[in-house]
Amino acid sequence: MSTTIQQQQPTVTVSLESTGVFLGALVSLTILLGILIKIVSNFNKIANDIHDLKDDIKNHSNSEGHEKLLQQVRILQAQYNSYDKSLELHLLNFENRKEAVQFLFGQINEKIDHKSQRMETETKELRKEIKELQGFLNKREDFVIRNRETD
Repeated sequence: MSTTIQQQQPTVTVSLESTGVFLGALVSLTILLGILIKIVSNFNKIANDIHDLKDDIKNHSNSEGHEKLLQQVRILQAQYNSYDKSLELHLLNFENRKEAVQFLFGQINEKIDHKSQRMETETKELRKEIKELQGFLNKREDFVIRNRETD
């Protein structure tokens, strides 16, 4: 008995629709791959530019002109600190003088008030004495008191 077994081989049928889907996917992958390559190249370019800038800054800081500039900045900072301290001293001096002048004005005002009160009391006493003298002189008939307003 002889039996022959035939094996079935898998078959792939390619239709127009499956070809379109395959080509669309292939184009999309190609575009994504191109975008990815462009992004990576831009990042590399930026990294190289940053590295170049760092080198330029190092070279510039080592140059002679930069050192002179730094020296001038240090001198200006020292002058500024000196002027700042001087200004603080002048402000303190001004504040002390202001307080001293206010103290002196207070003393002068106290003296003026004291003198004016003393003068008022003395003036009141003198007026009393003048009235007593006027009364005494009015009692004497041969003396006439002149009025300053009428003379």
